[in-house]
Amino acid sequence: MNESFPTPESLPISREEVIEAFKKFSEAGVGDPADLDDSDPEAVKAQELYDRWSAQGDKKDVQDSEIWHRHNFDKTMINIDAGFTDRNYLEDALDWLMQDAQDVEKILDDSEREETRDLLATAVKKIRTLLVKAN
Repeated sequence: MNESFPTPESLPISREEVIEAFKKFSEAGVGDPADLDDSDPEAVKAQELYDRWSAQGDKKDVQDSEIWHRHNFDKTMINIDAGFTDRNYLEDALDWLMQDAQDVEKILDDSEREETRDLLATAVKKIRTLLVKAN
């Protein structure tokens, strides 16, 4: 009987795991994930976790535009939800979300569009609130 056991690399990674991996850096005062120290093993580990999480989402049905847009949304918001609040980073994320909102209007049908539009609107409000606090 040949039974194989899953390796840690093959187990699904949750969005919450990635957020927790990055939170320690934002709580230590890092405002932009691009400012993480590539020589810090914990930062490298967090980035690898993000890359694996992102790749597992990228493997989902790319023909389904709703799934694609939701995963893209999650990728945009994950660092914000982890607490990164650098003004330039937030402005970039806001731009990405605005572009996503325009794409959603063009691509998704009405039933999918409404829910995704609501998610995007909530995220835009969150980022704008964070930008006001950053002043």
